Amino acid sequence: MNSKADPVEIDHDKLCRYIRDTLRMTLIEFSYSIGKSKSYISGLAQNPRVPVPVYNLICERCRVPFSFFEVVPDKQMKVTKVENGPALSPELLLMLKSLSDSMIAIEKRLSAMDTVIEAVGGEVSKVLQKCSANTLQIERVRDALDKLSMSDYDRAETYLKASLADGDRIASDILANAEAEGIKTAELMKAKNRMGIRAYTTGYGKSQKKWWGYKEGGIK
Repeated sequence: MNSKADPVEIDHDKLCRYIRDTLRMTLIEFSYSIGKSKSYISGLAQNPRVPVPVYNLICERCRVPFSFFEVVPDKQMKVTKVENGPALSPELLLMLKSLSDSMIAIEKRLSAMDTVIEAVGGEVSKVLQKCSANTLQIERVRDALDKLSMSDYDRAETYLKASLADGDRIASDILANAEAEGIKTAELMKAKNRMGIRAYTTGYGKSQKKWWGYKEGGIK
């Protein structure tokens, strides 16, 4: 780069593209961010030569190497030879710099997209959780409505089928649970008889227990 005393000629088009595409700022916003008037950056189109401190500040604000926006004088635009490699023309060097700029811009955009996707994923998860909770509530309401639409006898029969699904049960437990669920004893006994449920006793004295269970051929 030029000496500290000499102004630096800046590549105005490249700077503007970088500000808009990579930093996602307007020229006015960037001008203010480096402590200049709102038309400072746009004014460089007429006079792209800037003091070294200002040029350094622009590069620091853009987080790029200090040679990034500098215009190389024609006398320095010679064929460049890479160490232990073929010579590179100025046109190829410009293409490589442009490709590097594009890669940097793409990387930043991908990073921004990752942030957005992560945020959206969190919101989707919350929505799915709410939907799941709402589904459970709907099922509970539906079950309650089904019970309300059933007759007293239907409720008693459904209760007995569920109670004896795993085998015989102690009669007192069946009656107590039925009462807790608001099932009438008369309807329960009617359903017991129609379903072919038998009552029997086991044990003697204090250990005696009364059971309900299906008879052979009963309605299960």
